[in-house]
Amino acid sequence: MPSQVDLHMHSNASDGTDLPIQLVENVKMAGIRIFSLTDHDTTAGVMQLAKAIPEEITFIPGIEFSCRMESGKCHILGYNCDIEHPSFRSALSQGEVLRQLKLDKRLEFLQERGISFPDMEIEGLHQIPSVGKPHLANLMVQYGYAESK
Repeated sequence: MPSQVDLHMHSNASDGTDLPIQLVENVKMAGIRIFSLTDHDTTAGVMQLAKAIPEEITFIPGIEFSCRMESGKCHILGYNCDIEHPSFRSALSQGEVLRQLKLDKRLEFLQERGISFPDMEIEGLHQIPSVGKPHLANLMVQYGYAESK
C-alpha cells in the first residue's frame, strides 16, 4: 500500500513540474492524506494553496532552504514556519538574490556554448523567485537545444 504521507514535494514554483494546484489533485489521486509543499527557497506555491486544500487532506506548509557551508551544500526543510516573520522574509529575499545571480551565471555559461533564448524568455526567468535548472531545461527543449530534460 502506498504511503499516505509525503512531506517533501516541489511544484513548478521551484524545481518541480506541476503547478501547486495540480499537486493537490495528484495527492488526492495517490491516496495521500497528509502532505507538505517544500519548494526550494520560496513560499509562492504554499501561498497559492492556502485555500485550495480539500477537508479530507491535511496540508503542512513547508519550505526547503538551500544552504552553503564550508563543508559543502545542504538543504534544510522547514514546516509550519511563520512566513510573515521579518527574519524569514529576509532569508527568502537573500535566497532569491542568490538564485538570480546563479541564473545569470548559467545563462552566460550556455551563451558561451551557443545556446541563447529570446529576451522575453530571459525576462520570464527573472520573474520566477526560485528559478533553477529545470526552468532552463524546459527552454532548452522548447527551443530545440535538447530532446528532453
